[in-house]
Amino acid sequence: MVANLGGVFIYSKDPKTLAEWYKEHLGIQYDYSKEHDTYYISFYYKEKDTGNKAYTAWGIMKRKAGNPLQGIVAVNYRVFDLQKVIDHLRSKGIEVDGPKNFPEGKFAWCNDLDGNKIELWEDTN
Repeated sequence: MVANLGGVFIYSKDPKTLAEWYKEHLGIQYDYSKEHDTYYISFYYKEKDTGNKAYTAWGIMKRKAGNPLQGIVAVNYRVFDLQKVIDHLRSKGIEVDGPKNFPEGKFAWCNDLDGNKIELWEDTN
């Protein structure tokens, strides 16, 4: 049901300083979204089966207190049919937040057995 890795996100109390560390030590050149206070980069590739242009996102975001779905690291999985995946997870007793629509696509969130955040993304662009 998972089509690809959509992205990896690190939540930090100080995203700017952490982004500067990754830039200095690993050479990651970020874009910055003031609206979301997020440092991010997109790694583009062509999908093996379709040849369509796709990307994996990597970002550092502001950690916000009180968000039960937000851990320290989150993995985003790209899916073809978000509602089908949500229905499947709920049928297994897993609590899912979403779906929610954003300019980048449709999203939903849940946690794995150890409490790690999972973000599901259906690219609607």
